[in-house]
Amino acid sequence: MNTSQTSRTDAPALLLSGQVMHQRLRPVLHKFVYPVFCVRLDLARLNEAGNAWFGVDRRRLMCVRTRDYGPRDGSDLASWVRGHLQQAGLPHDGAIWLQTFPRLFGFVFNPVSFFLCHDREGQLRAVLAEVNNTFGETQHYLLPAPGQGVIDEH
Repeated sequence: MNTSQTSRTDAPALLLSGQVMHQRLRPVLHKFVYPVFCVRLDLARLNEAGNAWFGVDRRRLMCVRTRDYGPRDGSDLASWVRGHLQQAGLPHDGAIWLQTFPRLFGFVFNPVSFFLCHDREGQLRAVLAEVNNTFGETQHYLLPAPGQGVIDEH
């Protein structure tokens, strides 16, 4: 899916599916592939993203809690991301989408989430990766294109 097209969609939330593959060569060859799904949310429209089975900061079968991301205090995630972009000298005036694994039945397994950061023309300019390890630690990695250009399929 082209992420710049995603920023122009009318939907405040998308359900995405894919596959994860893991392969180990040593000490013994081992490979597995399994299906996954995630949600992609427009941070400017979180209050519109929900229905009977999905919600943001609401108890639902599947949900996203803003306290699980960024500063972990429930504050505005878009402002937090824009601060990182501004500090790095990147455009910070476009749509920001959060791609993440939602909570299911209240339980969370979320090793990595991605904030997809667009400029005002809708071009993807940076990805802020939020990585959670098994020790309860979180790291953030801001990934712009070389020369702070546009991130595209090439």
